Formats: sequence, structure tokens, C-alpha cells
Amino acid sequence: MITPGAQSHGCENSLGSPVGYRTLFPLHVEYSGTQLSYAVDYLRSHPRTRLVTIDIGANDVFLCHATTADHCTSTDFAATLQQVTENLTTIFTTVRQTAHYRHDLVLMTYYSLSYTDPIQVAGTTALNSALTAAADRLDIPIADGFTAFQQASQAAGGDPCAAGLLIALPGGGCNIHPSSLGHQVLAATIESVIDATGP
Repeated sequence: MITPGAQSHGCENSLGSPVGYRTLFPLHVEYSGTQLSYAVDYLRSHPRTRLVTIDIGANDVFLCHATTADHCTSTDFAATLQQVTENLTTIFTTVRQTAHYRHDLVLMTYYSLSYTDPIQVAGTTALNSALTAAADRLDIPIADGFTAFQQASQAAGGDPCAAGLLIALPGGGCNIHPSSLGHQVLAATIESVIDATGP
């Protein structure tokens, strides 16, 4: 989002390959440069934009896991989380100061893929702490995606996949991304934060 040509985790490129998800499934709009530069240009030219949400950082952890000797379980994990905080601080600051965006800007924290797996919960919680550190520093409202999915999956034993909150795969199990129902849960969480913070 910040650095042109940076190593991606399958989005713009993949490890050992220039091919990524966007190669086969381009975005709805074409632009050159970074996502952040495009966001600044868009917000400047569309001053009536009322809401910007940001949910970012997990791919940095996935990339760390795939490229480090300790699979992002020790000092590499800590360094990645610190970088996530710094990157998000840059993003928030740019949106506010360079784009001069003054409407609703909300951070969405990550949900856990399993609320019964202590390792999964601990990793997600650590990433969310890195994200909220940047948001707190700049007084950015936080939508708690972690708790939203936790509550919505309680009837399914803390399993977001079984609760229908994640995209179901044809062969069984789920993708890591939210389903239509999952999107509704997250959107309601964002709406509640906006309602609470006021205009």
C-alpha cells in the first residue's frame, strides 16, 4: 500500500513470481503508483466521501511466516508487528494530513479464524494490538471485528466457518475471508462505532 513494487503475499505478486491475485482479477479501477497515493488523489477529488475503513496488516504477518527462519514466531514476529504499527501510522497520517480527509475514518480489527484455538487467538490479538497502537496514537475510532465474530460464532462453538461467517470452499472448510454474512456482521460493527462517535 505504501511502497511501489513491495513484496506482496499473493495480491500484486507472489513469492518467487510477479503474478498475483490482481493479475487474474484486476481492481474495479486502474491506477499507477501505490494504493495510498491513489487514495489521496481520490479523497482530494471526491470531498463528499463520508467513510474510509482500513483493515490491513495480516498479509505482512503471512509474508513474515513464509520468509523467516523462525516462521514469524519470535523476534521476527515482534519486528513485523512494530512495522505494522509504523505503516498504519503512516497511512492514517497521510489520509488526514495529505488528503485533508476530515470525515469518518475507522480501523477494523481482525477476527480470529477459530476462537477455540489459543495460538490463533493469541496471534490475532497481538496483530490487533499493533493496529490499535497506531489508531490510539492518532485518535482513530476502532471497530472491534475480533469481538464481533466471536459473538456471532458462539452458537457454532466459536467456529466462524461453521457459523457461516467465512467463505465456504467447495471441498469443505472455509477461506479466510468473510462471507456475505460475515460482511454484514463487520459492517454493523463499523456502523455502531460511527453512531457512537457522532458527526
